[in-house]
Amino acid sequence: MKYFKHSTTLRFEPSCRDMIDKYGLEGYGLYCLLLETAAESVEVKNVTPVTSESVEQLSKYFRNKNLAEMIQYAIDEKILKPAGDKIIFEKVLTLLDEYLSKSSTMRESLEEYRNKEEKHEIKTANDADIDEDLTLLKRLLV
Repeated sequence: MKYFKHSTTLRFEPSCRDMIDKYGLEGYGLYCLLLETAAESVEVKNVTPVTSESVEQLSKYFRNKNLAEMIQYAIDEKILKPAGDKIIFEKVLTLLDEYLSKSSTMRESLEEYRNKEEKHEIKTANDADIDEDLTLLKRLLV
């Protein structure tokens, strides 16, 4: 997806508000950055909203000592889901513009994704992978 629409009141949505309350402008910035990178991966035949960059790549781009902590907080709060070295951000699916959601192929892909999600067939990282990613992030940010 080359672009996505989002509400001008995004900052008041509960998951975004959690990030702002905890981390201020940095939390809002990370939330929006992850929305953008996850939206970038969405295609008509594959709607899994996974970040285009890995956690390691994000840590290199944005040298921020709180990045690992912020990502872990968002995972703990169920805002994000780990997916190997990347992140799934399902909020993107609620932001699909009218044109894409009117596409019958897109609707079918969304339905397939939701069915897999309900059956827990969406590939996510296990806790050991998450701990390893966070350890790597902390090393890179020091």
